[in-house]
Order: sequence, then C-alpha cells, then structure tokens
Amino acid sequence: MYKGTSNDFVTPLHYLRVPLGGAMSDIVIIVASSGMNLELAKKFVEQAKSQSLQTELIELEKMDWPMYSSSKEQDGKMPKEIDQIIAQLKQADNWLIVSPEYNGSIPPSLTNMVAWISRHDENFREYFTGKTVALATHSGGTGQNVIAAMKAQFTYLGSNVIDSELTASYSRSAQQEDIDSIIEALKQ
Repeated sequence: MYKGTSNDFVTPLHYLRVPLGGAMSDIVIIVASSGMNLELAKKFVEQAKSQSLQTELIELEKMDWPMYSSSKEQDGKMPKEIDQIIAQLKQADNWLIVSPEYNGSIPPSLTNMVAWISRHDENFREYFTGKTVALATHSGGTGQNVIAAMKAQFTYLGSNVIDSELTASYSRSAQQEDIDSIIEALKQ
C-alpha cells in the first residue's frame, strides 16, 4: 500500500472536474476518453442539469498519471489528484462511467484510475461499495464487451451496477430516451 507523501506527478486541477454547482454532486461522470465518449458524457451532464441535478465530470484522458506499477507505488509516487478523485467519488452516491471499448475491453485510462485507487489504502473498497453505477459507451463496434467488462469490475468492487446501459456507435447514435432513462435510474 501507498505510504509516501511526496509526488512527482502533477495534473492541473481544472482538468479534473467540471462542477455545475457548489454542493455535493448527485452524479459523478467519469469519461475514459475524449472524442465521441466525451460528447456523450456532456449530453448526460446537460440532461442532469436540466433536472437540477449537480454533476461533476472527471476526464481521465486529461490526467497525466503514470501507468500504475508497484515500483512507482513503492517509490511513494502516488498521483496528487488521487485524493481529490477519491473525495469526489466518496461524496456522490451515483456514478456514470462513459468509456470506449478498447480491444474488446476496458481502456487503459479507466483501468489505471481503478488501479491507483485500489492501492491508495487498505480500505479502498469503501470507495466503491454501495455506489450506484451506470455504464455507457460510444464504440466502433457494439460496445457490449466493454459494458460486460465494466459491469464485472465494478460489481466485483462492490458497486451496484444498474441494468440500464447505453451503447452507441458510429452507425447507431445515442438516443435521448436512453440518456433520460439512465439519469432517471440514477435519481432513484
């Protein structure tokens, strides 16, 4: 487990989140890539905002974190932003993960975030346990593999992954009723 306090990795915090209100977030939206997935995440932000829900958007691709390795952890090089991300995730009961499918699975940016969080301290599961998690993807294929992989990972970590999910592609755009359905499910 991480024991150090020094850190060589710095990411400007304005990349970390886009708060739409001053209070605790109703939904934290984690987006694992730019492009179409970021656009999809922004549609969720706008829909939530239209229902007076507070959201925070975490753009993982803009994080300048090193790829997790035990040697970096042992050197005490925990990314500085990890404490802020953990605080955001702990405060919100509802999360939405928007991620592309990379080679039939989860992209490195999302895997890396989970890896760093899981090594933060011995009680890392408390950050995930009982959280309501929705999943969405814009992928080149069907996106079903990344949805299944994320569902397995977040369920394993103790989150309650809801049945509503959104899969979009270049041939099948995200439908507003699907976005509405996920926001409604996260409100409950």
